[in-house]
Amino acid sequence: MFEAIVETLPAQLIVIDPQTHELLYANAAARKMWEEARKGNKCYSILGKAAPCDFCKTSRLSLDDYLQSERDGSDGRRFTLWTKLIPWGDRTARLEIVLDITEHALLQQQLERDLRRKNLITRTARELYESEELDAGLASVLRMTGRYLRAERSCVFELRDDALVCTHEWRSRHATSPASRLQNINIDTIRQWVARLEQREAIHVTDSSLLQQEQPEAYDFLNRYAIRSLVLAPLTIGNRLIGLIGADNFPVERANDALALLTTISNFCSTAIWRGRTLAQLRQAGYYDMLTGLLNRNGFIRDIKAPHMMPLGVIYVDLNGLKQVNDEQSHSAGDAMLMDAAHTLQQTFPEGKCYRIGGDEYVVILQGIEKRDFQHKLAHLKGIFTFRKQYSASVGGAWHSDPENITDVVAAADAEMYREKQRHYGRKPQKLRMPLLQQAARQQDEFQQHLESNGIELCWLPRHDPADGRVVGLEALARMRGMKGIVMPESFLPILEQTRRAHLLDFAVFERVCAQLRLWMDRDIPVVPTAVNFSRYTLLRPDLFSVLQQSCSRYSIPLHFLEIDIPATVPQKEFDNNSILYDAVRRLYKYGFSIAIDGFALENANLAMLSQVDFNTLKLDSSILRMVDGNTNLEDMLSLVFALTHKSSIFIEAKGVENERQRARLESLRCNAAQGYLFSRPMTSEDCERFLRSRT
Repeated sequence: MFEAIVETLPAQLIVIDPQTHELLYANAAARKMWEEARKGNKCYSILGKAAPCDFCKTSRLSLDDYLQSERDGSDGRRFTLWTKLIPWGDRTARLEIVLDITEHALLQQQLERDLRRKNLITRTARELYESEELDAGLASVLRMTGRYLRAERSCVFELRDDALVCTHEWRSRHATSPASRLQNINIDTIRQWVARLEQREAIHVTDSSLLQQEQPEAYDFLNRYAIRSLVLAPLTIGNRLIGLIGADNFPVERANDALALLTTISNFCSTAIWRGRTLAQLRQAGYYDMLTGLLNRNGFIRDIKAPHMMPLGVIYVDLNGLKQVNDEQSHSAGDAMLMDAAHTLQQTFPEGKCYRIGGDEYVVILQGIEKRDFQHKLAHLKGIFTFRKQYSASVGGAWHSDPENITDVVAAADAEMYREKQRHYGRKPQKLRMPLLQQAARQQDEFQQHLESNGIELCWLPRHDPADGRVVGLEALARMRGMKGIVMPESFLPILEQTRRAHLLDFAVFERVCAQLRLWMDRDIPVVPTAVNFSRYTLLRPDLFSVLQQSCSRYSIPLHFLEIDIPATVPQKEFDNNSILYDAVRRLYKYGFSIAIDGFALENANLAMLSQVDFNTLKLDSSILRMVDGNTNLEDMLSLVFALTHKSSIFIEAKGVENERQRARLESLRCNAAQGYLFSRPMTSEDCERFLRSRT
């Protein structure tokens, strides 16, 4: 009965005399597996041994329980053994039940490899996503990949002209091949592979010797650098090949892992490189003037902090009559004047750095220039502008052999330019423009009277969801009623800022907004979050917080209905106060006010502010929408800005929406809010009240 049952079992079953190691019985499965599994033979002879196995555990066996273990056979297969003592006739024998688990073990190993590979892919994706610097992220990915594959080297090559250039590399400390010398690859050398990579196909070489007949050029290339195994996966942006990621000289058992791993990781690396390049372009755009192509104020502030070669010369240029050209001819004529001046400076000082630091102001920094050469160049530039028929410029210059601070040289050049400006308008009194500070001194009392007599009026500009047109907010705009009618902000705000009296207007507008919102609430009119613009000088005031608290408390306005709009840029002369400004913004945010960065533009992007303060909304300057049409690079940058704000849960708003094409573009980018003449024009308080009622 026993034999009839066990003969049909798929598992191998043998019975052994524990004293003599002789086989007492072997079932059909055992006899099929081992030719030596015959009665009377020694059990260890089945395994090709001449003596008992060193892992024999007869002394640990009992009649009660099975002892389980796993063993590898001499043919590479794996077995699970269940062993115990059993009665066998008039003696005790050892029962061995052997189950071949090779396929199960291989499957388990494959699943474990897949899991490790997936975990590695997740870690690499997280590393690339969270790393602030692309180079650091790629270095970490190559290190993790190389160690996992037990490769000698993993690397990234970028396509530049007709060569692949190694930009990032990890090497095992045990690497011995000369592959590390492979830093640049001429495309012609691997033209066939490049064609496949351009089709997004990975290159997989498990044994380079197999290429000797079919691909002799590839074989010679790999053999020259002792590369035995290799995987290359393409890096792409859109449909364009930009490089490759690869690993070489890994064990043959890791070949399939290498292909699957690098094929997947290459997608993450491609995205990271695209993001890194776009961010670099965005940062670069923040340092250049979009109109003239010169470095802008941000670039100037950055560069004056860097070490300079001595001696040093600075030239300060201010164009004469730009406002008159804009008013009497057109802004296009004014732009042409600005671009011509920039071109003149670049042509005259090819060895210097040229900056447009304001509307009509330029600075040139010349390093390592001797005094005589500097004076000659300065005189030459003055001569150019003196005899230019279309326009003129006031030019000042300063030179120093070894200044303690470059800003002192800039200030000296600025002062010389100002004296030139005075002499210029002194010769032409009919075009004399009174300096802003003197004009402001005359008008301070007049402005104070306007504030006290309610001469400041509020207008309200609705903010809409570009997708469905819903009103999502308002912006309060100040207007001053003068003798000749309504005076727009650009006519009086510069005066207030120059005289540090902007807080008078800002606090008055904030108080009026709180009062108007309370009036609407009491009339059961649905109010929406309302933005109030604040000057950077107001934000520097020590009484800022207390004044805003008092206005909110006086009218019982919930803070979520009030948005503080702060300018995205800070003038050069104020950059030393940035820490005070940022502290004020952080305090307002922490208290509960909604904070918006207003007027963000690519040419003056203040990345320092964006990274150091907490804010709820980023408002794009209207210039972005005007410039983005047809500019693919700018469209890519704009897409990145939207992607980053959405990722950070930041509300994004666009200004200056004037046509349906712009609205549709904003909708596709998932812009949260927009304002402009396409939706609404500024309206009085009475008109805004009717407007809000109609939208209920």
